[in-house]
Amino acid sequence: MVDGRRELGSCGEELAAAFFAARGYDIVERNWRCDIGEIDLIVRKGKELRCIEVKTRRSFGGGLPEESVTEAKLTTLADLLDRYVEAMGGADPFPHLDVLSIYIRDGIEYAYFPDIDAS
Repeated sequence: MVDGRRELGSCGEELAAAFFAARGYDIVERNWRCDIGEIDLIVRKGKELRCIEVKTRRSFGGGLPEESVTEAKLTTLADLLDRYVEAMGGADPFPHLDVLSIYIRDGIEYAYFPDIDAS
């Protein structure tokens, strides 16, 4: 059993990395940070670059994991993704913003939301 919020988040990020690796993505960055925040996971498959916000829960008492990704958070993630692309030399003009929701209870359930529009 996973105890504590930080441990749950770390477990979710490990599961997310395995989720994308199993689908043929390379893990480019974990917990990439700059002055405005952090991107949980950045993955690539070919020329496709994806910024992944990972949300992990043990219960639905506070709602579904993906419901905690607010409009303000999406705006920040879009800004973070722009900063990341700029820091890497601007080589990816159309990166993707995704949310991976993970529910850990008796097993593990995933809900993947690709290509979130943060505008």
